[in-house]
Amino acid sequence: MAQRDALPSHQTALRNLLRRHVPDADVDTHLSEVEMRNLGLYGYGVKGGG
Repeated sequence: MAQRDALPSHQTALRNLLRRHVPDADVDTHLSEVEMRNLGLYGYGVKGGG
């Protein structure tokens, strides 16, 4: 699997896992809210340390 193809696959797996444990939750909305809260802290994309 190419690196660029891995993220959507992992996101789908995470959504499916969360829905199995909390079936009534709006997983997509919650993940989007968490992403927006973390954007200021982490920014866009992966950054190297150092």
